[in-house]
Amino acid sequence: MRVLVTYADDDGAAATTARIIGDTLVLHGLESTVRPVEQAPAGGYDAVVLGSTARSGHWLRRATRFAVAREDSLRQVPVWLYSNSTAGDALSPERHIDVDTVEDAVVPLDHHPFLPAHPAAPAWTPHALDPDPGEVCGWAHQIAVALRSGT
Repeated sequence: MRVLVTYADDDGAAATTARIIGDTLVLHGLESTVRPVEQAPAGGYDAVVLGSTARSGHWLRRATRFAVAREDSLRQVPVWLYSNSTAGDALSPERHIDVDTVEDAVVPLDHHPFLPAHPAAPAWTPHALDPDPGEVCGWAHQIAVALRSGT
């Protein structure tokens, strides 16, 4: 089973998350390709994991454009979404991560917000939004189990 793990990034955290997801899927016997959305292949995948850095409650535009432009093909496969964001964006109701346009386009099975493993770093520091690798592996494990069981 081939899985595309693709992301839009502005600080390195979404790329780090994508690599961890891709590596975890491979450990579970799946084939994964990890690419930024600008370099993502057009098709040929059985599932897609799409992620983005979220700033002020919004995904980066290129991630949203990717989902909307490929809506027809993404609706044909299971899709999971993830966000790398500060706690304020992910946890407070008035500052939730707005991915409604993406969710409407691709109808994902899940959207997981990953919070920084080291929240004391200033939000614009490179890799300041890097999540806990164990949390990412756990979520990727759930994706692998779902794909291998056919759900």
